[in-house]
Amino acid sequence: MILSIDESEITMQTTSQPSIGAPAAVIAPAKVNWPHVAWFLGLAFGLSWLADLVLYWNGGLTSPMTGLLLQFQMLLPAFSAMLLGPFSSRKAPSITGPTAQLRAGLSIFTCCSPFSI
Repeated sequence: MILSIDESEITMQTTSQPSIGAPAAVIAPAKVNWPHVAWFLGLAFGLSWLADLVLYWNGGLTSPMTGLLLQFQMLLPAFSAMLLGPFSSRKAPSITGPTAQLRAGLSIFTCCSPFSI
């Protein structure tokens, strides 16, 4: 027996069990924390510009370390997020606190960085 969409919806509504519990709460969109965004952008761009300054002082794009430094520069936003994340998050994902989270994030970053080179 093939039912139309309306008939199948009516059948589902009449045969499904009623939900147990309270109705779902309305989820409000999270507000952007602009000071934390400014800290992230400042740190990410500041470190990136420092890497560019080192590259400029060592011969620019003709330097033999150009490829290595540019790959390192692409990791700087991730490093900035890991550095600032535990301190800017109101709900920490673990009980251990921001210092342990920072230590764990930096150790993962340090272990994974050589694989990008």
